[in-house]
Amino acid sequence: ERALSEEPAQPVAGAAGLGVRLRRERLQRHLSTNELGRRAGISGLAVRKIEDGGGWRGDTVERLALALAVSPAALAGWT
Repeated sequence: ERALSEEPAQPVAGAAGLGVRLRRERLQRHLSTNELGRRAGISGLAVRKIEDGGGWRGDTVERLALALAVSPAALAGWT
């Protein structure tokens, strides 16, 4: 059984929608990419890459959702 942190990056098609939702949530909270990254334990560059449609892992979505106080499922578009 693989841990979430070992999951491969998601395909770009799914990442584009996540990026739009992530940017919207971040801007609504008046957070910079660096500040959101700090709160989520990832780099600001990683936040920017996800917002721009780059790949992501399940554990990253969970960390970002926690930092934004939203559900991971909603952030990832699974609901």
